[in-house]
Amino acid sequence: MWKRGILVVVLLTVANAVSSGADLVTLTGKVTGVTSRPLGNVSVIVYHAGVRKGYSTFCPSCYGDCGKRATTDANGTYIIKNLNSDFWFELLAVRDGYAPALIKRVEPLKGPAATAVLAVRSAVIDPTRMVRGRVVDARGSPVRDAIVEPQGIAALHPGGAWYGELEGLDPLAVTNGQGFR
Repeated sequence: MWKRGILVVVLLTVANAVSSGADLVTLTGKVTGVTSRPLGNVSVIVYHAGVRKGYSTFCPSCYGDCGKRATTDANGTYIIKNLNSDFWFELLAVRDGYAPALIKRVEPLKGPAATAVLAVRSAVIDPTRMVRGRVVDARGSPVRDAIVEPQGIAALHPGGAWYGELEGLDPLAVTNGQGFR
């Protein structure tokens, strides 16, 4: 009986070692404005991931590290901990009043991410060309940093449906602290 117990403990230990897999790494970086001045209170989100070696048919936004985030300090620096060392990452930097920026192919094992530069978002002159909405959770509380990606639009005129990337339409939006975009 005790041999069976030892076998179970050994199997659980091996399963735990296999499932823990890769080492965990910390990703660091900085966000500035176009004048190179550091920007605080910027959300930096792991938007996509991919395997560093080989290939994967897994959805690039479906990895466990996707969605992890950090907020920059007053010096524009951020730290995202406990990321899988087997992956490269694409980061999304967003702050209300600024156009979002993507930081492509970041590999924490190779050092800090390239500096993200956010440009001030230009004001919308024609409000009829704007879609606004609010994202809330199940309790009705606003959700900050929810990523909203349009898939298409329907219009009230003949032939009024378009899908895919649309000229003049931002490819994504991210909600602010009140859940608005």
